[in-house]
Amino acid sequence: MIKCVCVVGAENNPLFFSAVGSAADEDPVSLQQICHCSLDHFDQRASALGAQQPPTDPLLGVLLYTHGSEAHGYLTPTQLKIVAVLDSAAAWNLPADALRPLFEAVHAAVVDAQSDPFTSPGEPIRSRAFEAALERAVASVGAPDASAR
Repeated sequence: MIKCVCVVGAENNPLFFSAVGSAADEDPVSLQQICHCSLDHFDQRASALGAQQPPTDPLLGVLLYTHGSEAHGYLTPTQLKIVAVLDSAAAWNLPADALRPLFEAVHAAVVDAQSDPFTSPGEPIRSRAFEAALERAVASVGAPDASAR
């Protein structure tokens, strides 16, 4: 069901990308392109709010539909963007809040990884603990093969 998870910093700098399960055997560039295109939708939603307060609910829902995939987004108060790309066929009847636990777990794992005194904020995340937390979060949503690569 989940094809990939991507974490992008406040300045649209890539922090982490992982193709998940059988999608890891697909073309990772196409999944990265979907994640990249979904960033425009984060910006559109932010500009639609204008100078108003940021959204109170970080879960943005579906940002983009494309070629059998759909990108779901999560925007934190610090402008960290988390994108999960799902197979549209498997996600067509997914409840609106079904991905909230995934996004919250990934967000918590990012906070833990960025709290490491040996990492610099804004640098790509290279942590086995983060990858393990991501695998657990993806498995909790029901990916067919939860091994992140």
